[in-house]
Amino acid sequence: MVRIIVLASLLSVGFAIRLHNYTDCSEGAKILYVNFPQCKKEPCALMKGTNYTVSVGFISSEQTQTATAEFQVLINGYPFYTSPPVDSCKYDDVKCPVKKGAKQVYRQNFTVPGFARPMKFDAKWYIQDDNKKPLICTITPMNIVS
Repeated sequence: MVRIIVLASLLSVGFAIRLHNYTDCSEGAKILYVNFPQCKKEPCALMKGTNYTVSVGFISSEQTQTATAEFQVLINGYPFYTSPPVDSCKYDDVKCPVKKGAKQVYRQNFTVPGFARPMKFDAKWYIQDDNKKPLICTITPMNIVS
């Protein structure tokens, strides 16, 4: 029984999709991909109480010593929730200082709160540079289903 569960888990990771339905709202950086391993189709269906990971591959258009990430839930284009700032150099696998022209991967882990109501929204992931200007930015449609 344990083998079946492990095999099912490994197979489900193999079918992860690279998201195509996202908006690049960066100011100069080139977004290479947005990966969401737990997503089977777009828009991603999220379950309450479940842990998720998003990865954004990018090429920086500038050099910066710091990288501060934030996440927003947008409803009809308006911020409904904004996460506290996180040092991406320490917690999100961004290698600092970020060098101009260097390939990087930003990884953000999050949990959909158990109290979240089913709804459709846009998830905005972004990193700010030393001057609080957007280094990278992506907006992806999401759907909390239960």
